[in-house]
Amino acid sequence: MSFKDKIKKLKGQLKDRHDEEQTRKSPSRFGSIFKEKLPDGTKFWKCLPEQHELDVVPFIVGKDHPHVAEGDLAYSIDLYVHRNIGPSNESFICPSWNFKQPCPICEYIDDKKPPTEEWKQIAVKDRTVYLVWCHDDDKQEKLGVQVWEVAKFFMADHLKELSKATPRGGGAVIWSVHTKAGKSIVFTRKGAGEYTKYFGHKFVDRKEDIPDWVLDQSFSLDTIINMRPSYDEIHEAFYGQAKLDGGGSEELKPATGNDCPEGGEIGKDWKKFDECPDCALWDDCQDEADKAVVGESSDESSEDDSKTSPETSSSEPEKKKTTRRSRRSRRKK
Repeated sequence: MSFKDKIKKLKGQLKDRHDEEQTRKSPSRFGSIFKEKLPDGTKFWKCLPEQHELDVVPFIVGKDHPHVAEGDLAYSIDLYVHRNIGPSNESFICPSWNFKQPCPICEYIDDKKPPTEEWKQIAVKDRTVYLVWCHDDDKQEKLGVQVWEVAKFFMADHLKELSKATPRGGGAVIWSVHTKAGKSIVFTRKGAGEYTKYFGHKFVDRKEDIPDWVLDQSFSLDTIINMRPSYDEIHEAFYGQAKLDGGGSEELKPATGNDCPEGGEIGKDWKKFDECPDCALWDDCQDEADKAVVGESSDESSEDDSKTSPETSSSEPEKKKTTRRSRRSRRKK
């Protein structure tokens, strides 16, 4: 069969390829705990640095919620997550902390007892995922249900304290019900990266029940999260290679990457993102940021020197260079 005959036989497939090209999304190099596709019309909610008002929308639990039985009602998923793992800076639900199953990263931590800085970078982080209905403005309200993942200490820990029964006999606040008896949540976020703060958390009365058109958008959160990554999948991401038959992981070293896991530019976007303080690339990113500042200063000095004669120039003491140790201390403050 000639090539032309083959083309005639398969001619419809080129149109299919064009259609695919129009709808194909570029894959992310930075792994997420979420599966690739959310339900139609659903978006991830972006918490901007300002005051917010939200309703948390309950959902019926699927088969993979680590704490609630399938078919029951819940309003969040609390998860233990390994973040910034391997060259692609992937994230994984920890099998050990969430489901009491073997985890190659936890095995490495238990066996090697890595230094504090390395341990902080690869140890599990507490994260919480919600379905939220945002009331910041009309545009946000019209979007309906959105997905929000946030550090537990920024939100869930505050809500837990607010909902407790009071010492003088006040009852616990069941804020998560969808009726008017539930509560909306108001809080403020300020800053970014290392300087992010969430504060002013409070419950406010709802004027009405969460409407049906919003509740009908609810879905099982555990169905959009890769809740049970395999041991081999995590091993390959962490060590940069598949697990060898017969073991041998004790001889391997964790693979590392050098790309911003949030999609930013190393050095230029230092401290820009909420996740920066916990990032494995914090020091490398700050080194690049420091180099950029030094380079700009050198350029300015060269221009000044060309305009100043040796007789009129003044000598200034050299500034003390910051070390990684001093920078790490500064990060903790």
